[in-house]
Amino acid sequence: MLGRLLLLLGSLLFGLIVLELGARLLRGPEWLSQWPNLVPLNRAESATDVARYAVYDEGLGFAPLPEARLLNMARESDGTIRRTNASHDAQGLRLAPAGAPLSLPGPPILAAGDSFTYGAEVDDADTWPVALQSLLGQTVVNAGANGYGIDQIVLRVERIARTVHPGVIVVALIHDDLRRAEMSRVWGADKPYFDVAGNTLALRNVPVPPPAAQHATLTLWQRLLGRSVLVQMTMQALGLMDAWSHDDLRVHPAGEGDRIACLLMKRLAAYGRKIEARTMVVGLYDADAWRWRWLGALARQHRALDATLSCAAKAGIETIDTYDDFDRAISAEGVDALYHRWHPNAAGNRLIADLIAARLR
Repeated sequence: MLGRLLLLLGSLLFGLIVLELGARLLRGPEWLSQWPNLVPLNRAESATDVARYAVYDEGLGFAPLPEARLLNMARESDGTIRRTNASHDAQGLRLAPAGAPLSLPGPPILAAGDSFTYGAEVDDADTWPVALQSLLGQTVVNAGANGYGIDQIVLRVERIARTVHPGVIVVALIHDDLRRAEMSRVWGADKPYFDVAGNTLALRNVPVPPPAAQHATLTLWQRLLGRSVLVQMTMQALGLMDAWSHDDLRVHPAGEGDRIACLLMKRLAAYGRKIEARTMVVGLYDADAWRWRWLGALARQHRALDATLSCAAKAGIETIDTYDDFDRAISAEGVDALYHRWHPNAAGNRLIADLIAARLR
């Protein structure tokens, strides 16, 4: 009996070693000779991204750098380096490129959201707000911000709308924006958050503490398994990568973000009525949802967004779920036709703009 048990454990260990080596080969042959703990590496990368892209903001935690001209570089699956340019105005709003189609007179459209609205991984010309401006011939202000939760997104809408006076507000969400609302710290940076009291929201952690040297400790499991590429890929497939490796500080239990988002939809609807702006919420999906759909990643994201969009609709906000249109396109052409590593590429952003423009028309 003991011999069989040892044989079983030995076979399991051998299988895991083979899978680990295979995962490393997929990442690159050089990973066969380097075995660093990936958790602090991921945290350092996130903190560096925030520091080079954003500035401390006592109301939002962090906000896009004003008057910035950023050159971003990303490695493609074939090993080539892709360079993208990102430009911000004095308010930290992402700019449309010079020579973008002239807009018709009238109040602008305010586009708000996280990195999917901002346009991570694409040039200034290839974000969905720029594509929407081209389709409608109307000014679209891009107030997207990398790494924002649904709480920061709504607070930024309220701030930017005071200066741009939009006729339409379009908020685009991904499922992880709800998880970020459960945190007082994301990507190594502190942020505001909301507590729920009955059917009302109470804003906390404002003014947000200035940045300080903080080093989150590693758990025992992160020390034991943090060097494994296989573990990282598994966490990514299961949608647990942020909880596993990023420097976040949780203040609410998992799932509370859904409730906070629902109440924020009521707040957003009330604000839209107050300033007499048509309001719309759009549900988006990241590339991993489609790549790991066989492990339930897409179904989890769809459920989370469906609940939030339902709350928005009940509050009187127009909604768009991009699931069906992306599903059809990906079934025909594959994930890489619409996405870079994690965010939509130019074609994916054009599809998002097409869906929004069709509704606004």
